Formats: sequence, structure tokens, C-alpha cells
Amino acid sequence: MLLTFYPKRGINEPVYMQLYEHMRKEIITREIGRGEKLPSIREISQSTGLSSTTIESAYFQLLTEGYILSLPKSGYYA
Repeated sequence: MLLTFYPKRGINEPVYMQLYEHMRKEIITREIGRGEKLPSIREISQSTGLSSTTIESAYFQLLTEGYILSLPKSGYYA
């Protein structure tokens, strides 16, 4: 899965929340299918230039709200 995300700089919303909202919308609209494996934190970091901490924060928010799940040694899934 390829993630296309471009953070908006100079606005009051943290980048991790922008990423969270972007991914949440794609999950809700089924652009990311149920059960689909999500890109790793490292892959997103390399493709977007975001820090791994920013991506971890977005994934944690998605996990907390039940949009994704984490399987140990396997990855994140919608």
C-alpha cells in the first residue's frame, strides 16, 4: 500500500493529527480496505520525511479509537 500524504505547514494543527485524520478518512471511505496491511512506520517516514515519533503518534491515536489494530511482529492493519 502506498500512502500519499502531504502535511500542511504553517497551520495550527499538529502534523501527527493531520496524518491521523488523513488515514482515518481513508479507512472510513474504504480507500484503505478492511484488513489491509498499512505501511510500516519506517516506510512512511522514508516516503514523507516525517519523524517516526510523528507517525507513531498518529498510529497510536488510530489504535486507541479502534480504526486499526497492531499484530506483533506483523504490522498494522485497518
